[in-house]
Amino acid sequence: MRKTILMLINGFGVEQKGSAEVFSHNLMPNLDNMTKEVLFSSIATSAANYTTGYEYFSVPPFKTKDNAIDNEIYDKTFYKNEVLLEAEKAVTADNKMHIFCNIDDSATLLQLKSFAYALNPDKNKKVFIHFILSSPNMKFYDGFEHMLNKVVFENSEHMKVGFVVGKNFINSDDFKRMFIKEQGEKWNQFSKKIDVLKTNLNTPENVMPFKINDGFSIAQGDSILFLNYTEVDIDKIYNELLKGQVNMFSLYKYKEEIPFMFERVKQSHYLSSIINENKINLMVFAEQDNVNTINYYMNGKERKLSGNITFAINDDTLFSNKDAVINTIESTKRDGYVLDYDIGKYNRMEDIKDTLHNIDGLIGNIYEASKEKGYTFIISSLYGIQKTVREGVVDKVVNFGGKVPILFYSNEFTKADYSIGGSDTTGLMFTYLTNINDEVKRNALLHKKSKLDKMLHK
Repeated sequence: MRKTILMLINGFGVEQKGSAEVFSHNLMPNLDNMTKEVLFSSIATSAANYTTGYEYFSVPPFKTKDNAIDNEIYDKTFYKNEVLLEAEKAVTADNKMHIFCNIDDSATLLQLKSFAYALNPDKNKKVFIHFILSSPNMKFYDGFEHMLNKVVFENSEHMKVGFVVGKNFINSDDFKRMFIKEQGEKWNQFSKKIDVLKTNLNTPENVMPFKINDGFSIAQGDSILFLNYTEVDIDKIYNELLKGQVNMFSLYKYKEEIPFMFERVKQSHYLSSIINENKINLMVFAEQDNVNTINYYMNGKERKLSGNITFAINDDTLFSNKDAVINTIESTKRDGYVLDYDIGKYNRMEDIKDTLHNIDGLIGNIYEASKEKGYTFIISSLYGIQKTVREGVVDKVVNFGGKVPILFYSNEFTKADYSIGGSDTTGLMFTYLTNINDEVKRNALLHKKSKLDKMLHK
């Protein structure tokens, strides 16, 4: 095991054209000097905020049919699922089925159609689907509008759209009034509503509830099916549902007492799986408010504590000078360290620059300690902010979006013999863990130079 320190300056990135020119040598002299002394490049990120950045880092998306429900539909065994059959029988012509579909992408249309046909094969039942949006990305709307069109115009005999709500309003009183009493904003032409959301820059996860059809209010004897593709906190409405006599089912396990259809597939390329399999112990230094987010994604979207990850408060005195860094690393006896910072929460340029300057002081201390003790020191970010911030009395645009820097220092992987290639934040995760333990064998960034490379890049 190689002791490896990963510092994440989340929100920080490679400045794009038109940005306010935040970075300078005077602001971050240690980081600027390291760009000349160590392996330095940039990696791509499509994340737009802190939570999505950690998701892309810790839970890489699958590009193959390894999802349990995909395989079930493909193999034609989906319609024999016992819980699905039980849900279908629970719905009669006299009551309703409410499908709560939690989505952060629009790639579930095939599955929605399959559920619609399975739950209402004879088109004689009242089946409503309600969308809970959990994406922070504005681009999501384009795919979602296409999905709504397909459901509304091509599958309406089997299933009607009830309402749409962002995950951050699922526990609001507005949502409760919508679902219980059907009181709230209605849009027959939902495409116009989406145009309004885009114009007002309302991210999907922050959409207040609006309805597309009427007639879906919850009643005794109704059934609920949670299509919990993503984890969304709906405990408040769940507790309301417990007060009435309703039947409940879920796609994946949600509550112990609710029958569910599928076990979530354990993915071997999740960060949690890799560190458990290779017996890597990590220590994460973070602000207390961020611990739950980091733990959730580092554990593969599961709300549990891993025996291989230890959390500590991000106390800068632990890295206040070279000797403090060495004492912290040697006394804690972990294999890998993650130092988590985030500048994306600030709306004033002064706060951003002060934070970056303070972080730069820690960078100098850790770099000196790493050179003395042979640690690997990696600096990067999981997303770059694109936002307007106030500098004095003037509003300026900071655009760190799209690309973030990566600096890689190691006594073993020197600048003379290695280069660092382009990838993304998933590649950063694999490279970080592979550097700690060679058995991970998933390095995506480090490349040994050829003789020609050495000649051209002396």
